[in-house]
Amino acid sequence: MPAAWITALRWHSRQHRWDILCVAVLFLAGALAGGIYTATWGGQAEFEQPWFGPAAMEACGRGFVNPKLSQAPELQAFLYGERDACSCASLAEDIEVLPRAHAHMDYGTVQKFHPQAQFPGWTQWQDHHRYLLFTVSFFWRVFGVAWSSLAPLSGLLYGISCVAVYGICRLAMRPPFALAAGMLMLTSPLHLQTAPHLLDYSKAPFLLGSVFLLGLVLRCEGSVRRYLALGLAAGIWMGVGLGFHPALLIVIALFGLFAMALAPGQFYETASLKLLLTICFGVGVVATGWPIGLAYYRANNAPLDALLGFAHTFDERLGVASPIYDFGGPGKDEYVRATLEASAYQAHSVNAPLRDYSPACNDAGMAYLKRMVEYFPADLATRSIASILRSADELQVSTSPPAPEGISHAILVRLFTARNAALDALPGYGRYYIATAILLIGAYNFQMGLGALVLWLVLAGLPALHFTPRNAFLLESISIFALLFLLHWLWRAGSWLWERWHFRSLPTPLPWKGPVLRAALLALLVAGGIFPALYGLRLVQASRVFGLLTKYDTAMRLPLPFEVGEGNSGRSKLTLPHFESPAAHRVDRPMQLEYLALEFAPMNAPGELVLRYESEHPGYDFSRRIRVPASASGGENTWLFVPVHFNEQARFQGIEMSPEAATALHSVARVDRPEEFPVCLTVFLTPGWQNLAPYQRLTR
Repeated sequence: MPAAWITALRWHSRQHRWDILCVAVLFLAGALAGGIYTATWGGQAEFEQPWFGPAAMEACGRGFVNPKLSQAPELQAFLYGERDACSCASLAEDIEVLPRAHAHMDYGTVQKFHPQAQFPGWTQWQDHHRYLLFTVSFFWRVFGVAWSSLAPLSGLLYGISCVAVYGICRLAMRPPFALAAGMLMLTSPLHLQTAPHLLDYSKAPFLLGSVFLLGLVLRCEGSVRRYLALGLAAGIWMGVGLGFHPALLIVIALFGLFAMALAPGQFYETASLKLLLTICFGVGVVATGWPIGLAYYRANNAPLDALLGFAHTFDERLGVASPIYDFGGPGKDEYVRATLEASAYQAHSVNAPLRDYSPACNDAGMAYLKRMVEYFPADLATRSIASILRSADELQVSTSPPAPEGISHAILVRLFTARNAALDALPGYGRYYIATAILLIGAYNFQMGLGALVLWLVLAGLPALHFTPRNAFLLESISIFALLFLLHWLWRAGSWLWERWHFRSLPTPLPWKGPVLRAALLALLVAGGIFPALYGLRLVQASRVFGLLTKYDTAMRLPLPFEVGEGNSGRSKLTLPHFESPAAHRVDRPMQLEYLALEFAPMNAPGELVLRYESEHPGYDFSRRIRVPASASGGENTWLFVPVHFNEQARFQGIEMSPEAATALHSVARVDRPEEFPVCLTVFLTPGWQNLAPYQRLTR
């Protein structure tokens, strides 16, 4: 090796020795923490284990194929969590496998290879998560086919995530602060307790790594070759990540926009270089992600997944509500599919079950989603804003209890408690730290500040589609970055003042006008863009929703006889003999949708209803609670319109009522033509409902 190369390597090592040490410490600590926790937490991980049959077959040297599980009882018990391990010797040599090209086979024949008929899209799911299954297969081949053998994989992903957080922070701050950010992420209860759930957690290292690579590209000041190599590496990384989790799709879409708009240099001077960077990135994505992209193009469940996020189950977690309506239903795929089946029959007389990942399900979902966007554009924006605020304000601070699930050791619990107490002691909310950090970045470089703002809004707003901690846990890294970024700049400002005071030198005047103007422009852009847009969307939605609610108010109602008797837990049981009888069920339809209209006299306190269903499959248990609003005594009655789905799997069993609601119940009716309602809502028409806001608002 030439002497000049040796000198250069030594200089490079000295420059980055702290980075190398911090990365090594974080990766090893993260891998150990994630692996040990996954192996010892004591709970049941959930990452769609029944669909990992091809991974087990590949680990046993039988190829990436789906076996007929009825011929492999030990493998079936393993996939369904009845045992931890599976022996490859238990797989018969002549076991029947599903052909790779099975498009010519009918639905019933394909389903014979897997006993869970409630999820007919399992083969498409396997195509979408092919790289995750291959990775699991590799670890099984090395450590044995057992769920406990995946603890090293969880540790590896956890370690990469912690290093990625360090890398992101290192782009904007010095090693000690970046290391502190990595340690905060490593010890995050929410982050750690998600690690065993491989499907949900697998997006963390790839998303965080993608943001780091994007930051490297935007800060690249080296040769053109290095610049393009980073773009190619980012494409390869994101293409691989797409085979683990579909969340990488949004980062792939953002990369080209950011590369063209925010990469260094004037656009008109470097347009060709930026275009070449985008091409290199696209080549990397296609080279590694084309099988996954092709699978998504053939079949995907995106409309159903998007509609699931409207479920009333997520309203309280998001902190949104409307006084007139909610989107109803439990947060279950089966409920959304039931709504689509009923809607498809009412609109187009489609009298067939909708299968997950099927073209018919995709078409019905897209048509319904378009109607939701048409009628409720402001609610979409409000739910996204709520997701941004909730992830900033709540995911950065303590969970309850402070230690991750399964950790009970007194010393560890105290450490987690101290961590949470330190974060809880910070004044204000995470939204203010993030906003201040973005304004500081914008003051330094307007383009970078705008990019950071867009990245925050997109990444933190998307979980509104399905807002649960397991989907939004990695957003905690945004608040951690903002907190350490502000501390870093406070330290730099303090150091600058100390040097001036220590050497008794007059402070050098700082060019403050430019940074202040850039930060003010960024703030005005947000205030002048988001708030007027939200106000305009609310005006559009108001006219459309009032027309929709008028259809409910004027719908023809067919009176139903009812009986109120004693129920469970001090509640009353509302029985509808003519509605719950088998004759009321249309067995020729895959799913029947009816509307009950319940009339209540004025109540001084809110009442409560519980719709009860019976089903052998938990996914078709559509039971839910509904709060009946109070109204002033002496006024008009309140009408509550409740959608009721039922078929052979989801059997409606009646309504349980609180004493207040049972006393105030005046009449029960059945809506004559529910197909006139373009979307399925639970509607509360209280006296003077026309004066209430016909859109959702933030409740906290």
